[in-house]
Amino acid sequence: MNVLFICKSNAERSQMAEILFNYHPKKNKKHKAVSAGLKVEEENSIGRPAGLVVTELLLSMGYNAISKAKRQQLTLDLAKRADKIIIILNKKELKKFQLPTYVKNSPKTIYWDGDFYKAPKHIFNTFPPKTYAYHLRVLEKIINKVDDLVEETG
Repeated sequence: MNVLFICKSNAERSQMAEILFNYHPKKNKKHKAVSAGLKVEEENSIGRPAGLVVTELLLSMGYNAISKAKRQQLTLDLAKRADKIIIILNKKELKKFQLPTYVKNSPKTIYWDGDFYKAPKHIFNTFPPKTYAYHLRVLEKIINKVDDLVEETG
């Protein structure tokens, strides 16, 4: 099974999910995940590494593969190759950013929406401890979702 995780910028949420899924100890070795973003090209960040805080958190947990992660734009080809497409956006983002029809109308698409993906604006204007605390909460939620997905896919 091929899984595609999608978030806005492919800098944090989808990168976390991809790494956690691919290196899950109970995952079937035949299953593989990739991640992409809706606005990577628009933000001129194709090929850039995952977000710094996310990279540091995953490295601290022993997920060294995050250091090689590169952002990529969502494409029709990525969606076609996926057996399961997982959207990791909050409700506000779902309204603001248009999902391509080939994702929105696909029977393969699942939504991991949740308001916990929305960082309060003050978080990004603070010294890292608050930023890390926020990202750690998001990471914990994604770990739980990935655990459920691994269990479901066998």
